[in-house]
Amino acid sequence: MNFIFYLGADISKDTIDVQLRNANESIVKGQFENTSKGMKAMDKQMSGHKGFDWDKTLVCMEFTGIYVNPFLNFLMLKKGNIWIERALQIKNSMGMVRGKDDRVDAERIADYACRYQDQARLWTPSRPVIAKLKKLSTIRRQLIKMKGQLTKPLQEARTYEDKVLYRLEKEHKTPLIRKLDLQIQNVDKSIASTIAEDSELKKLASKVTSVTGVGKVTAAAVIVTTNEFKDIKEAKKFACYSGIAPYPNSSGSSKKGRVRVSHLANKKVKTLLHLCALAAIQSPGDIKTYYDRKVAEGKNKMSVINAVRNKIVHRIFAVVRENRKYEKNYQICLVEP
Repeated sequence: MNFIFYLGADISKDTIDVQLRNANESIVKGQFENTSKGMKAMDKQMSGHKGFDWDKTLVCMEFTGIYVNPFLNFLMLKKGNIWIERALQIKNSMGMVRGKDDRVDAERIADYACRYQDQARLWTPSRPVIAKLKKLSTIRRQLIKMKGQLTKPLQEARTYEDKVLYRLEKEHKTPLIRKLDLQIQNVDKSIASTIAEDSELKKLASKVTSVTGVGKVTAAAVIVTTNEFKDIKEAKKFACYSGIAPYPNSSGSSKKGRVRVSHLANKKVKTLLHLCALAAIQSPGDIKTYYDRKVAEGKNKMSVINAVRNKIVHRIFAVVRENRKYEKNYQICLVEP
């Protein structure tokens, strides 16, 4: 699609700084409240420019969590062309820069949109049920973190502190830990019911969880982060996104480092895939056989586990692509000529 205007938006909790430009120069800039009232004022100022139309404008922004929601809702009503780009991607494209503020950032984002418009990946909203599943996954993760903040010091106190002080800490923390366990169980039930009540989600989840080691929590996370496998359709891309894809680390003849994974990843999904890999290598089957063989050959255990994580990701995408459940004892039947 050919765009005439490019709008860069730097979004914070209270305000939105915007910069509108065309292919040649900057046109309009301003700061508005991050509210519906602010959006109306922005629309009025932008529409005052000759020839401006949201349909002809590429709107680029960085993802800043829930703070982007009012602007996204406004743009969807206007049927705008939305490009949500990673902040690091925009930063790396600028080279060496000095100084930073919201208005300068908006200008830089507009310049980025103009320069790299051919690489724009237009954002489309996920279904409401996916948004619900994402929120439940976030709540579950927060509850688990809260539980860890209570249980770890308690475990350490049991070993290193005076018994009287340990019992005092245990007395006050144990009821909270039990309540958190109950809440986590309730969230798990909500995740399961949300998937079961939607026919498309139910089918997807049944395929994903058929892969050895993959449970409902990981299935929900994969479905949410890929937007039901619409935004990320290839296993290799998801492996990169999750930080499990190995990359070479060498240069000429002077530097020959080990192959490593990138730290630029969704660490939450990576953790879930790691737990899937640990579960898979403990279950009888081809993955356990593969892991035992590689370790016996002297391979680094973490490298083998990362290979298992990749196998799991490729199997997940394979069952979705082929629209069938994973078969542990699958055999290829060749037709005789």
